Amino acid sequence: MELQLKRIREAQGIKQSEMARMVSALIGKEIKVRTYGSWERCEVTMDLEQAYYCALALGCTIDEIAGRQPRPRVFADPDQQQLNEQYEELNATGRRKAVGSVEDIHANPANLKSEQPGRQPVPGDPRRETKSA
Repeated sequence: MELQLKRIREAQGIKQSEMARMVSALIGKEIKVRTYGSWERCEVTMDLEQAYYCALALGCTIDEIAGRQPRPRVFADPDQQQLNEQYEELNATGRRKAVGSVEDIHANPANLKSEQPGRQPVPGDPRRETKSA
């Protein structure tokens, strides 16, 4: 098995130092750049939790990091399929922008199928609160 961690990270335009910070934030403890680099070079084996957080930070699966081909994601709704395919082609910056755009659309109750126009957001639910300019 040949890890694809470096290839996936570089394809998304993320530096090792940025990746180490992202994984540190997710794990809740500092991961040094040297440690992260040793994972990429297969000098030190990641444990399952570390692999999970790397996959989460990169928006991929542990299987992809391990070099296994991902199963194609198929959605019944053609619009959802198109969104997913376009999202998969984005780098980390593009993905953050896409999620931000969807959050903005989602913040408007008129766009939600489960809410009636004019209903107020649920207090404390950040997904339902509108962003201030």
